[in-house]
Amino acid sequence: MKLNRNSSWSRPGHQGGVNLVELMIGMVVGLIALVGLMSLYIAVLAGHSDLVRQARLNQDVRVALDFITNDIRRAGYWRDAVSIPAGAIRPRNCFMSRTAGCSTDPALPTLGDIHLLEGGSCLLLSYDATYTGASDQLVFGYRRAVLQDVGVIEMLVDPTGAARNTNPGGCGADDTPADTRWVALTDPNETNVTNLQFSTVGSRCVNVSTGVAAWTVSTEASVTPACIEYQAQPGAVASGQSLVESRTIRVRVQAVHRTDPVIQLGAGNGIERAVRVQNNRMIDVL
Repeated sequence: MKLNRNSSWSRPGHQGGVNLVELMIGMVVGLIALVGLMSLYIAVLAGHSDLVRQARLNQDVRVALDFITNDIRRAGYWRDAVSIPAGAIRPRNCFMSRTAGCSTDPALPTLGDIHLLEGGSCLLLSYDATYTGASDQLVFGYRRAVLQDVGVIEMLVDPTGAARNTNPGGCGADDTPADTRWVALTDPNETNVTNLQFSTVGSRCVNVSTGVAAWTVSTEASVTPACIEYQAQPGAVASGQSLVESRTIRVRVQAVHRTDPVIQLGAGNGIERAVRVQNNRMIDVL
């Protein structure tokens, strides 16, 4: 039999392979695919890290807001408050009095009602937290402070009872008794609070003695109670008349993550709550 030397037939056991160029092309394609997978993996990890930071920022601020909201809603509560018939003398609720709190000692002035101080960056209020009446008044407060260049929301705590004597003159370190203290509600390692603002926008006042059910509503970014604004109007009230104040406190918080300021609370707009105080304030005009 005569064989053709150009025939594709090969000896048994002979195997074809790839040359060096084909091998290098395959390696390059594999490396490109591997780089793509690694980039995708890194992007997923970064996205997950951002989500965790965002969640921690939101949770940290919302917990502080829940503390503030709960205290605002209870402002002015008094265990001994009772319903009285029309025309009867109303007992004084010292937890709502702006001129004097529950203390009978002139040297120890206490705070009643809700006070927005330091341009609205600090809140002080009072209510009957121990259900013991006017004999045991506590003052609650919230403010923004800066600790090591990081903004935090602080709460006034009262381990010794000294906050009963807090004067509503201010919220700074020099405006509270030496044995009261403020503690951070937000974590300075995670959250940098850039703004904390309180206002009375939405609060309403009505003169119940005139028989006209027309409420005067605070619409400006005010820190003044609605009925004080109403009484400032010429001829609005007369001696012997009674006012009712429906109080709303708006709380606005803006914050960023401390280690990654790109991560912001509420996409940079922050969070705002309108908190309705459950107890209306009754005012007898003298």
